[in-house]
Amino acid sequence: MGNDAFKKVPMTGVIYANGKAAKLGFYRGNSEWVTMAQGQAETGMLEGGLERVENIPVSELDQEYAPVGGLKELRIAIADMYNELYRKTKSTSSPSRTSPSQQEEGRH
Repeated sequence: MGNDAFKKVPMTGVIYANGKAAKLGFYRGNSEWVTMAQGQAETGMLEGGLERVENIPVSELDQEYAPVGGLKELRIAIADMYNELYRKTKSTSSPSRTSPSQQEEGRH
């Protein structure tokens, strides 16, 4: 009896490459291998390089999801950027909300 609730998805990208490499002996920490995945080559300390950040403390208060509707300040910033980039010549659909550039130019 099969489970039809989930579609079978083939391995892609990094998962595929790491799976193939593991069959050939790769594992994290193996000094004979290096992963170039995600642009972060495992090189160890570089002579003359900056000291590596090994720990970033995060407050328990910052380990929550954002509100479902998003953060108002971020939503406004994104809307303003979108309006500035793509809607300069169009009027806004909501007269109660205009971008700072529209306010300066008197457009609503």
